[in-house]
Amino acid sequence: MLAADETIKGWSLWAAIVILCREILVSGLREYLAELRVSVPVTRLAKWKTSVQLCRDRVPPCRPRRATRSYPCDRKRIDPRRHL
Repeated sequence: MLAADETIKGWSLWAAIVILCREILVSGLREYLAELRVSVPVTRLAKWKTSVQLCRDRVPPCRPRRATRSYPCDRKRIDPRRHL
């Protein structure tokens, strides 16, 4: 859907395709090797990486605070002198 409405395009789209293909390949390889009773251990670094990615995706990005206050007249584009 993100590609259909062009939310992501260009290099970002290619990066998403590569990551998705890699995940499908690794999952399929693990399933295949599990049938053969071959163990594929996960490293501690991989577990940390996954944890950081999951936390990062759930925390909204930080934005710097604005230096000035926003008043209702600023949002509505009303002349503040008119209301005095």
